[in-house]
Amino acid sequence: MRKKSAHKNRRKPMRQQAAMEYLVTYGLAVIILAVVLYIIYYYITAAPTLAQNTCTFSSGATCVQLEIGSNSSTTNAIVFISNAQEFALKDPVLTVNLSGGKGTFSSSCFPTFVLPGGAIVCSVPITNRHFGQGELVTGSLSLAATNCASVNSYTCTNPTSQQYFGTFTTHVSSLTNLGLKVALFPFSLSETANGTRDEIIATVTFASSGRPFAGATVNFTTPTPGVVVTPAYATTNQNGNATAYAYSYTIASPAQITASFNKYSASILIYFNNQATTTTVTTTISTSSTSTTSIPLPTTSTSSTTSSTTTSSTSTSTTSTSSTSTSTTSTSTTSTSTSSTSTSTITSPTTSTTTTLPPGFG
Repeated sequence: MRKKSAHKNRRKPMRQQAAMEYLVTYGLAVIILAVVLYIIYYYITAAPTLAQNTCTFSSGATCVQLEIGSNSSTTNAIVFISNAQEFALKDPVLTVNLSGGKGTFSSSCFPTFVLPGGAIVCSVPITNRHFGQGELVTGSLSLAATNCASVNSYTCTNPTSQQYFGTFTTHVSSLTNLGLKVALFPFSLSETANGTRDEIIATVTFASSGRPFAGATVNFTTPTPGVVVTPAYATTNQNGNATAYAYSYTIASPAQITASFNKYSASILIYFNNQATTTTVTTTISTSSTSTTSIPLPTTSTSSTTSSTTTSSTSTSTTSTSSTSTSTTSTSTTSTSTSSTSTSTITSPTTSTTTTLPPGFG
């Protein structure tokens, strides 16, 4: 009996050890399986939501930003592109091709004339497609535009069409309205019409956030005859500002100046005037002469006085061997040919002007 009891006591630790080995082995297997399942979940489900948004063109254009917005009824692709060519582009059209056979969509972009480095804004409707929020969308881009032969050429001669190709990766977000705002700030609301340039700054911003829109090709125009606005096109800088100058050599009051970026525009009135100040200059000419002459005269004395409207003179002679003749200054008004005092009127350019501004200004 003692031998059997001792044998049982020796087998008990062996069973416990086997149980521990079983738990450790299968426990490790469960942990490895969990890691594998997590990796599969990450690459299949989570990875698309963590993918970076990208948008690139191979050459000729720079994709600044691409967003696809969607709601229950509408989906739009909004793309911001920069003209990377050394010449202007006209009439840009963007084509968006969605991967997986989800469709190809095209739309015209604005503005229709883009300076080198200028921004191109494209809003492409994606019809009959609905995407969930955060869904990963990939595809390709094709930008077609007419290239101009020279930098800042406002009218393209012998134009040729050119295409630029790119790709994109993005996540669907809420559909937002693309709203821009244009504001005009003149250096002065009144200017003399003598060729003096009045600086005008146009500012383009996003309407919702007020963030400046860089690269906008702003078109400056005026319908007022005799007023010049130059340059006709200017590109906004990082602060969203584009600068032009207005001037006139003729009376043109008021002059309307408009800055536009596609359908977004702003107008102001600048008052040019051509007044001149009349200055009267009076010139006085004084002539006087005295002469002394020694002549022999008779003993008698003679006195004579002569008067007229224009001159008066007095002469006296005595019996002495020397006589003095005195001639007095003669003075007349501008009507006399022997005038010594004259008044003339000279018109000089305006040195100071007083302008009545329209209501609401200054």
